[in-house]
Amino acid sequence: MSREIVINATKHESRIAVLDEGQVVELWVERTRHRTIVGNIYKGRVTKVLPGMQSAFVDLGLERDAFLYVSDVIEDIEDYENDNNSDDLHFDDVSQQPRAEASISDLLREGQEIVVQVSKDTIAGKGARITSHVTLPGRFLVYMPTVNHVGVSRRIENEDERLRLKQVLETIRPPGIGGFIVRTAGEQREEEEFRADLKYLTELWEQIKRRAEKVSAPTAIHHDLDLVLRTIRDVLSPEFKSVWVDSVEQYQRIVEFLDQIQPNLVSRVRLYRREEPIFDELSIEMEIAKALKSKVWIRRSDPHHVELLVMQRVVGLEYQVDAEVLLHLFE
Repeated sequence: MSREIVINATKHESRIAVLDEGQVVELWVERTRHRTIVGNIYKGRVTKVLPGMQSAFVDLGLERDAFLYVSDVIEDIEDYENDNNSDDLHFDDVSQQPRAEASISDLLREGQEIVVQVSKDTIAGKGARITSHVTLPGRFLVYMPTVNHVGVSRRIENEDERLRLKQVLETIRPPGIGGFIVRTAGEQREEEEFRADLKYLTELWEQIKRRAEKVSAPTAIHHDLDLVLRTIRDVLSPEFKSVWVDSVEQYQRIVEFLDQIQPNLVSRVRLYRREEPIFDELSIEMEIAKALKSKVWIRRSDPHHVELLVMQRVVGLEYQVDAEVLLHLFE
């Protein structure tokens, strides 16, 4: 067990490196002012209904009103049919039964308050695209509160394993709480791990609903996880011997988060206290500098296939870190 996660966090930027045998194999960077709003949940107010376009504009309290298609409106929260397919999570087996064609004006009216989730960021001066079809990802599961359905990620190809996972979900899922999809990380996981994830996600949804009842639109009622907690949720596993973090605030957040989703890994989180910057101490800064050079030398004798997330150069600027650009280095 020689893998480690190293987190360098400041007020304006978070950088996370994965080390394997002391070598950088992955690197993620997120700047606070460039954070995506995809996955955030808002209580919004309908500002305009456009029957001709079968869509509506919704005020979320952002710079521009968001755009909502009729297919993304829940006609009845108890009879919701999932229409949202995440490219990142690779869901399948979600029922797609056709419903009777409805007019947007029959479903929404101006001034109405609705709970929605952002499905696409603002782009080229246009407002975000939103949906009523809420999905909440956990470590091993994705929770769909308004769908009565169980499915498995299409990336899990073994049919026996797919059947086992569906049976586990049917066993642990209480009636009437919604649907779940097993994420790729759920392959070969045991029932207790799914129970913990299910408990965390259902409690999170209850918190979101209670907040929605108390506030007036437009306001944000749930922010999706930032890079630090997403990495802890999606990457950290028992094969990692430690998580080093140089920020007291982030250290506390990680410990509290792991207490909810994977308490057995809390002891592996360590606070870095030395004066030397953590990325300098572990030679990560040097690896970043090498990756940003126009020419990268690769040792063909290296037995490991290295995948390194690097920052993309922008002419006339230092570098831009909005997108995660994956540079594959061969053996």
